[in-house]
Amino acid sequence: MDAIHRIPANAWENGYDCDGVKEQYDVAQTVHTMEKTKQSFRLVVKRYFRQHQIDAFDGNYGYWIIATNIPNDKKNAQEIILFHQQRGEMEKMIGELKHHYNLDHLPCGQFSANSVYFTIGILAHTITQLLKKHFFGNEWEKKSIRSLRYYWLHVPAKIIFHSRYVIAKVAMVRDLFEQLLTAYLRICAFVPSS
Repeated sequence: MDAIHRIPANAWENGYDCDGVKEQYDVAQTVHTMEKTKQSFRLVVKRYFRQHQIDAFDGNYGYWIIATNIPNDKKNAQEIILFHQQRGEMEKMIGELKHHYNLDHLPCGQFSANSVYFTIGILAHTITQLLKKHFFGNEWEKKSIRSLRYYWLHVPAKIIFHSRYVIAKVAMVRDLFEQLLTAYLRICAFVPSS
């Protein structure tokens, strides 16, 4: 924290996302060495303003720090932040595959059966990602399959047959139901290109 506090105020720059849109954080960097070594490395610091909780030692800011040996001419501080965020997204995806698609273990000792099992899991994940990207809307794009199951699939419903109609009575919040209905209608109206 001493190294971070020694960064001059004019060294902090606004952060941005991978599309170049300004974000709600600042970026700076400094050089740091450990106590008993002569080798130095870069500390890239992402600083964000704490809106709700102020830390007694660090004040109004929270920090996210990356120690790297990537030279400054290869990646600047902002590029380092984006690079590590992409790595974090990949780790999140691997965790979702392992825990939410049950791919953390293989069911048997036969290679071909395990291959089919793993392929079905990857296919289910890919289809879910395509549905989220193209049909569910922007607010669902980053949600996990666990959230989708919680909001859309684990919903109490009752099927009623009345006057040659099939009616599904669903107990869910109106906004979520409208989102689900919109996604359903988008999927029904989709015409694949040939």
